[in-house]
Amino acid sequence: MSEFWIWSNSLFGEISLDFFTNWTELIAFDIGNNKFVGRIPPEIGWATKLQILFLWSNNLSGPIPPKIGRLVDLQELNLSENFLTGPIPRSIGNLTRLIYLALVYNNLNGTIPSEIGNMTALIYLYISGSKITSPIPSKLGNLVQLQSLRVNNNSLIGPIPTELGNLTLLRSLHLNNNRLIGPIPTELGNLTLLRSLHLNNNSLIGPIPTELGNLAQLQSLHLSNNSLIGEIPSSLKNCKQLVVLDLGENGIYGNIPEWLGEKLSSLRVLRLTSNMLSGSIPPQLSLLSSLQLLDLAHNNISGSIPQSLGNLTAMAEGIQERKKTTNFSYPVYYSNSVSIVWKGREVAFQNRLSLVVGIDLSENYLRHAIPTELTNLSELVFLNLSRNLLDGSIPEMIGNLKKLEILDLSMNYLSSTIPLSITSLTFLDSFNLSNNHLSGRIPSGNQLQTLDDPSIYSGNSELCGFPLTKSCSSIQASDVQLSTDDDDEKIWLYLSIGLGFVVGSWGFFGILFFKRSLRLAYFRYIDDVYDSFSRILMR
Repeated sequence: MSEFWIWSNSLFGEISLDFFTNWTELIAFDIGNNKFVGRIPPEIGWATKLQILFLWSNNLSGPIPPKIGRLVDLQELNLSENFLTGPIPRSIGNLTRLIYLALVYNNLNGTIPSEIGNMTALIYLYISGSKITSPIPSKLGNLVQLQSLRVNNNSLIGPIPTELGNLTLLRSLHLNNNRLIGPIPTELGNLTLLRSLHLNNNSLIGPIPTELGNLAQLQSLHLSNNSLIGEIPSSLKNCKQLVVLDLGENGIYGNIPEWLGEKLSSLRVLRLTSNMLSGSIPPQLSLLSSLQLLDLAHNNISGSIPQSLGNLTAMAEGIQERKKTTNFSYPVYYSNSVSIVWKGREVAFQNRLSLVVGIDLSENYLRHAIPTELTNLSELVFLNLSRNLLDGSIPEMIGNLKKLEILDLSMNYLSSTIPLSITSLTFLDSFNLSNNHLSGRIPSGNQLQTLDDPSIYSGNSELCGFPLTKSCSSIQASDVQLSTDDDDEKIWLYLSIGLGFVVGSWGFFGILFFKRSLRLAYFRYIDDVYDSFSRILMR
């Protein structure tokens, strides 16, 4: 037998030694996606004619046997999604014909052997999701045929080697979720075919290199949760195919560039949260017709919320998901993950961008009223405007946002009553209007009845009704008393005026009544005035 394919069943047990000791002509062995246990037998090194070895997605444990380095004809090796431990054997560097190597999601430790740099035929190299603690070997720069390099989700240390700039055929470079330090090498600007660059969740420093503007085919740029500084480089306007731009959790300062809306028309995710950005929100962002996530939270942004944000097409009408295609049949260990604060905790949405439709402008210095135009965005799943300086009332048509699951308007200066239309938000699961100046009865009905935590309305002294203990009847009685008091004051005012008029009139006429000489003089004066007017009218 030369080929053995039993992948994607429910087979279990240990791998028999007979496969490798008796089948000397074996060239393909695939038992992936089953339930096999135990170790990879060292005798696997006897099957020297093997070209394909797929043991992925089982329950295999123990180390990778060093004798695997004897399989010099091997072209495809996948040991991913098991419980393998120990280091990657240096002998793996003998597999110079290998084009596909996947070791992801195991418990491997130790180092990435520099000998992997000898495997110059490699096109796909995946060593993600283990416990490797070494620096990235500079010899990986020898793998000039490489199209995909993913060593994310480890504990890699040290700087990003500048030699990676030699890998000019790379389409994806994922080094995220490690402990890498130092600046982003300017040499990465040489990777002009790159489509996804993920360096997020490291300890990188310095500015974003202007050379990244050379990556004209880049679709996904993740640099969040580092210690990057400086302004957003204007050279990124050349990356016109960007779908995801995530620069959050850094020390980036300056204004939000207008060209983000004018040049990056394919953007679906713009995440600039937790930086030191200032200035106002550019109205040009409304030109991003595909934008479905706008996260500018935790900055120093001021001014008002642009009314034009109500024109964001994808948030108003939805977006059509494109079908993903691939040119090869190997398992693809890749996720386009976006992290947002979701219902009070940070959640990573992996390959589910269609679920992330929302706006987060919280913890800034935004002023003035919430634009009514935001209620046009009927596809919104979350809206967070909390911890700003917003005033005015909650838009009356807030109920148009029928898909909202999260609405947070807390810690502002909003006033007036809560609109009755808010009861139309039947998917609402996380809701907060606390610490404003809202008044009147809290609307009831539908989903609002399940949100019974009084703290979501706290800090609004004039609110009443469920779930607060403050009864609206007491407020109405107070209003009636105030109205009665006002009426009494008006009556006394009118009586005072009338009494003053009467007293003043009687005082005057009383003097005329008792003083004859004054009475004659007054009537004589009236006669003279009358005669004068008569003569004027006769002319």
